[in-house]
Amino acid sequence: LGSVSWPGASTLANFLQQNPDYVRNKRVIELGSGPGLPALTARTLGAKQVVLTDQKPLIGLMQENIDSNQHVLQGNVTCT
Repeated sequence: LGSVSWPGASTLANFLQQNPDYVRNKRVIELGSGPGLPALTARTLGAKQVVLTDQKPLIGLMQENIDSNQHVLQGNVTCT
């Protein structure tokens, strides 16, 4: 189930896009990230540090998504 981006993730990412001050210059942790859409969105909106978390089997997926978007994220994103 964790490898699926749930509708709530898109809703939260859209909310953050409309309200970037919630994350700008802040440290953000997303619990139960799965693919990590809200966390990655937070970084693109100016969060200074972002951590994605989920169960061990999903760390590879989270890291792949971080690596695939590094040109936009420009560092300061980790997963555990």
